[in-house]
Amino acid sequence: MSSELGSALEHALAVGRLDEYPADVRVLLLSDLQALAEVVAAVGGPGVDQVARRIRGAVVEAVRLYREDLHCGVAEWASRLRFAAQGWGDRELVAGLDELGLQLPWRADWARWRPLGVFDTREFAPGWTGPVQVAGWRSASDGAGGEVCLHSAHDQRYRWYALADGEQIGEAVDDFPEVAGAPEYPAVDPGFTIEVLDESFDLLKVRIRSAAGSEEPVFPLCAPYPGALAHPLPGGRLLLAGHSGAAVISFGAPAAGIVGVRTGDLATAPVLTPREAWWGQGELTADDIVPYYQGGVAYADPGRLGSLGERADVVHVLCTLGLPGFPVFWQETFGCLQNLATLEQHLTEQGESAEEYHAGFTVIALSADGETALCVDHANGQVHQAEGGSPELLNTSLLAFAACQALTSWALSVSTARHPEERYEFLAFVREALTRIDPEAAAEEGADWWWFLALEDDYTLVA
Repeated sequence: MSSELGSALEHALAVGRLDEYPADVRVLLLSDLQALAEVVAAVGGPGVDQVARRIRGAVVEAVRLYREDLHCGVAEWASRLRFAAQGWGDRELVAGLDELGLQLPWRADWARWRPLGVFDTREFAPGWTGPVQVAGWRSASDGAGGEVCLHSAHDQRYRWYALADGEQIGEAVDDFPEVAGAPEYPAVDPGFTIEVLDESFDLLKVRIRSAAGSEEPVFPLCAPYPGALAHPLPGGRLLLAGHSGAAVISFGAPAAGIVGVRTGDLATAPVLTPREAWWGQGELTADDIVPYYQGGVAYADPGRLGSLGERADVVHVLCTLGLPGFPVFWQETFGCLQNLATLEQHLTEQGESAEEYHAGFTVIALSADGETALCVDHANGQVHQAEGGSPELLNTSLLAFAACQALTSWALSVSTARHPEERYEFLAFVREALTRIDPEAAAEEGADWWWFLALEDDYTLVA
């Protein structure tokens, strides 16, 4: 890319006018890809408008995903950029690429997809499926095409989607649909073969074999499992489904009615979206946390709280909002909230020595091995972990603990490593989010804050 061209593109991005830049699509296709990504990534900040943000995201995504194989032709780069733009919800860029009239080697008919390294679901295209796996197939009720049943790894529910356009069919259900059966591939065209290659751990690749010729091109598409698995479909298509989301890819000439990017009729399910109330805990409601809890909700009897019942904030969380039945990194919430034993009583039952001050803490959960107790301090309502009888600060309030539980449960269930760097990006994202919830506890504990250590020890980002 020439310096003049780079300066022009940088200026267009900086002022948020890239949609009006006359050569924008041609610049994106004909520039040196690595240089282009560096220019685009360097332009940013809170003042950049949505057009520039989406284009920057799409370019960086495409270059980053395929960075081991950037020496492709213009048409294949357009296929990659178009797919990335769909994940970012950039309708204008998709339309601009389509208007060039290039014969693309492959294209995404539709995509409900999470870009690499982006964990806040509010930042990319609405309508993301969340992490899914194929549960089964059926013919469309109107005879127009097939449908796929996807099982969510986040809320464990089943949803049907039209393979033609990605539309959700009906409502989500809790039970496995009888009509789904085993997830067997639909019949495919014998004269057009899509071979999924597993020889690369970096990208899911496919080889196209056609009865019309001997050429067998290989195309890298996306991050492999757990990012996605490929399921061949009739008509020279395949379904991608995994923790990245879902998409249908077509090879050869485009089919009629290609969706590209929808015009705002899709929405990401609320349970896949973080809640602002996590960072403004004074207004935290059950609707902000319960949908993110695992294992049901545990409550305490206010009549059995003892001196803890004198603290309105503690009563509100334990008796009204509730705690997860299976908290992230903890267990036994139901039993602990039923017993409401003091730390002194718990240590005595475990055959350990207890001090008088241990009577000022109430146990609300236990570690998996039962050796560490999660406690609430009667004096100030703070949450501590006590291993061997020595309380250590977790959160400055039960509200902060509940918000950290909801955020961590949400983040762990919607994220997975699809790229060597994504684990560290995820950890940075969650650390920053947890720090915003409880800055006092984060500052006091520093790098040794329990939440940080628990994430590093127990989360591998591979589902």
